[in-house]
Amino acid sequence: MKPRDIAGRVLRRRIDSPYHGPSRWPVRPRWILLVLSLWAAWVAFNPDHGLLRIRGLRRELDDSRAELVSAKSTNTALDKRLRDPVGQAEHAEEVLRSQGMARPGEIIYRFDPATPDSVTR
Repeated sequence: MKPRDIAGRVLRRRIDSPYHGPSRWPVRPRWILLVLSLWAAWVAFNPDHGLLRIRGLRRELDDSRAELVSAKSTNTALDKRLRDPVGQAEHAEEVLRSQGMARPGEIIYRFDPATPDSVTR
């Protein structure tokens, strides 16, 4: 029995199948690049949920978190001051002195910068 040359027979056969035709894209690569670049620009600069908007929102979130930490530490310090009896007395004295009150026997001197001094005339 003689060996058959199957490869030669396959290579000589004409292929008319639509699946084996010349490989040509229906869309040219430059159109694909144009569409992809437009999509990337839309994703980056979309005002509702683009990358720039997300970056700005993250910056605001970081600022808000820092502000929250600062407010919590201030709140803790004020809460500690209110629970401390010595701190309560100091706070009460500060409030009363800011309202113009004094201890018995103290003299309060007030200087009003709006009224001119008699010496500087």
